[in-house]
Amino acid sequence: MPQGKAVDLRGRQFVVRLKEVFDQERRAGAVVSTQDPAGRVAKALGLGKRTVKDILSTYHHTGQFLAPTVEAKGRVPVARPRSLYRTFKLQHWNKEGKAVFGPGAYRPDPTEGITAIADLPQPEMVPYNRNDQRNVCPRCGHVAYRDKQSHRTLHDLGNLDLSCPRNLVITYSQHYCSKCRKYFNADLSDLAPPGSHYTHRVIDLAVRLVVEDGLPYRPASWHLWRDHRVFVPFATIQNWVEAGGKKGAGAHGHRLP
Repeated sequence: MPQGKAVDLRGRQFVVRLKEVFDQERRAGAVVSTQDPAGRVAKALGLGKRTVKDILSTYHHTGQFLAPTVEAKGRVPVARPRSLYRTFKLQHWNKEGKAVFGPGAYRPDPTEGITAIADLPQPEMVPYNRNDQRNVCPRCGHVAYRDKQSHRTLHDLGNLDLSCPRNLVITYSQHYCSKCRKYFNADLSDLAPPGSHYTHRVIDLAVRLVVEDGLPYRPASWHLWRDHRVFVPFATIQNWVEAGGKKGAGAHGHRLP
């Protein structure tokens, strides 16, 4: 250690302990044996003799105090979906004799293996209001009054707190334009594309999983359900991706926040 360098608390403890051990050896006899220096250092520092030898060997070969990192040889690891990994369950037993999972233990998705949609958890129904009394006609700009109201259900990203899907039940108004003599509905294009059963958020996320993350359609469908609790058939995801045009462009201009 160069002179003038600051010594931390642990280094000061080592100095005091070495001095105490060397004083004990001096008081034990007029002659101090130097045949086992590694053993003396291990005794003074309260370490194992093998540990001291490993530290000294590393320092003599590399001039460093830290052990060199060993790089793994072989094939470059390939990223795989987490659902393909098989891990062991770390568990312990509580007072009642029941197995309890510890921190970091693998917990499989309780819905894995379900093939019938009816067996999946029931969705949370969230009401959404677009029931306007007056609205502007998209054809002529005339203000039209509400004629009647209707309902539309959209599948949104699920409720992860309850681990269940989430559906938006939208109540929207239908209007009659006395100038055009045409009916039109309240605009819902900011929530979902016309005729779609899924919100823009679901569509954007599904397309990104395929285009940006490179997931095939079937794993992307499972990813949406496992991590976001929204069920989308893989063929529907394929239609969305192909409708997006060139690679990297979404199926529409909307983006998730």
